[in-house]
Amino acid sequence: MNGPHGGLRVPSGMDDVGETEGGIIHQRWDHFDGVIKYIEDDLGIPPPKEPNFPCPTLTAEDLTEPDGKRYTERYNEFLAWYNYLSEVLARHSAKKLEHKAEMDDIEARLRESFRKNTSKTTRSGDKKPPSSAEMEDKIQTHPRYVELKQANLETSETIEILDGKVESLKQSLALLSRQVEIRRQNFDSGNRGSSIQGNRGLPAAGMRTPSSGGYQR
Repeated sequence: MNGPHGGLRVPSGMDDVGETEGGIIHQRWDHFDGVIKYIEDDLGIPPPKEPNFPCPTLTAEDLTEPDGKRYTERYNEFLAWYNYLSEVLARHSAKKLEHKAEMDDIEARLRESFRKNTSKTTRSGDKKPPSSAEMEDKIQTHPRYVELKQANLETSETIEILDGKVESLKQSLALLSRQVEIRRQNFDSGNRGSSIQGNRGLPAAGMRTPSSGGYQR
């Protein structure tokens, strides 16, 4: 379930945010592995395994299959992939939160550093901080910030694609579930019809069967 970005390294040369401080910032927000361990080990919730068959796509034949058992089998196939991809989607969404937290921390510290170290002294002796545009340029081109931004983009793109696939599987499950219910209702109706047909001609409870001795025209 690892995303395309893999593990993020902490680069050297953090400029206004020093290498040591950059490492501290990264460790401060690097909670993903710990959260996964807590969910799996402490809560006892293992991740769903990747199904050993290709991700299914709903076809016209799936909705016209006369065999009720086949509907149930197809439903289970779609459900297996829905559960698996939902977990993958959730993990990527959690990783994106981690990226955002580290980016915000770096940005705040860079702004503080710029205001402290690059403020210009005016003729009147006042300290004039750098412009917002200048600070924004420094932030957007900072090596670690750029790396996090790239990883965040990859994660966001993956989430968009997975979200569409999970929604498609959800809709397919709803259609198949409806077909299973229709087949069940048809089966029940058929059984009731057979029962009624089999009971035709039998006398209702409490009624005498007409006979030559007790029946008058």
